[in-house]
Amino acid sequence: MPFSLSNSMVNNLINTVYKVNGKDPYSSEKHDTIATTAGVQKAFGVKNVSADTLKNTLNNSWGNVALTLNDQYHPERAQALSQLVTDGLDRSDGSGNGWVRLSDTSAFSELLDAWTGEKRDGFISDRALQWGLENDYLVVGPGGKLLSKSEAKDAGDKIVTIHEDENGPKLALDTGVHAN
Repeated sequence: MPFSLSNSMVNNLINTVYKVNGKDPYSSEKHDTIATTAGVQKAFGVKNVSADTLKNTLNNSWGNVALTLNDQYHPERAQALSQLVTDGLDRSDGSGNGWVRLSDTSAFSELLDAWTGEKRDGFISDRALQWGLENDYLVVGPGGKLLSKSEAKDAGDKIVTIHEDENGPKLALDTGVHAN
């Protein structure tokens, strides 16, 4: 069973995603929705996804959606976004010590063990988490679980990604193309 982020950490992550995709991650301006591509519209029946809807979807352990932070066309944005997310998650557990507390402390993720030694029971280093998120190895799945893309796909999850084009950010179905 994989590690999980707490509901408040998932909420923090989505707040960061929506703020960053409002063009200025340091602005206090609130951005409540992100447009969707045709694939997400067809799969989910919505034209714009609100931050609250995405939070509720990812916090629901019975959901079927996983979020990747990787934008295959703009990998530099994935790096910047994952840095902001992991910094926020590191501070959200009150310590800011370079380790992110994970809510599922009884479980052990073979995935994390395979690609980094930077873990300890109930925690993952912020560097390892950032690397996994920005390089498209980890997705946030139902119930806030940190999964590999293959684990999410095997579970039947639809993987959505942030894609930005000339019209701004959109939630798109992940195509599996890896930019790195």
